[in-house]
Amino acid sequence: MKKKFLLFLSIILLIGISGCNKVSEITEELKEVKIPVKIPYSTQLTLPDYLPILENPIPIATPSTDTESALKNLGHNLNKVERIEIEKFDLVLNAPEGGDLNFFNTIQIFIVAEGLDEVLLAEKTVPESEAQLAQISLDCKNTDILAYFKKPEFTLRALVTTDRVVTEKYVIDAKSVFRVDVKILGQL
Repeated sequence: MKKKFLLFLSIILLIGISGCNKVSEITEELKEVKIPVKIPYSTQLTLPDYLPILENPIPIATPSTDTESALKNLGHNLNKVERIEIEKFDLVLNAPEGGDLNFFNTIQIFIVAEGLDEVLLAEKTVPESEAQLAQISLDCKNTDILAYFKKPEFTLRALVTTDRVVTEKYVIDAKSVFRVDVKILGQL
């Protein structure tokens, strides 16, 4: 009887130990669970009143952004973020009314922050067309830009070339969506 009891006890302990290992594996997997969050971001580019034909790119700066506040306002803690990348970047004509963005040849958008190299976020070679162009969707790069959000502020910088003279002030809304991978169970 004692032998049966010891055998039974051994089996129970073996099942318990292997069960604990399985629970440990599941817990480890849960630590790695991430959810993608979409964060919209908008700013404006203002072109000068006179813009000649530009074969060499010129820079156009945007206002700086307080990154940590932007994330907190959306209910996210920067310490839980594992990756940030640009998912969508559109340029939308704001002014002048009836204007046309067809004068652009190329557009490149860079992110800049103190102490970091600037990184290309999105770009577009605008095809020639007779149609009026009020919006341009840029091709986004899959680059992790989390380091820029960890800085106190960042700036977006546009580099453009044109194929005709522009004699009016243009205001262009830069509308983007950042994909943020947030760790939701990192405290296990």
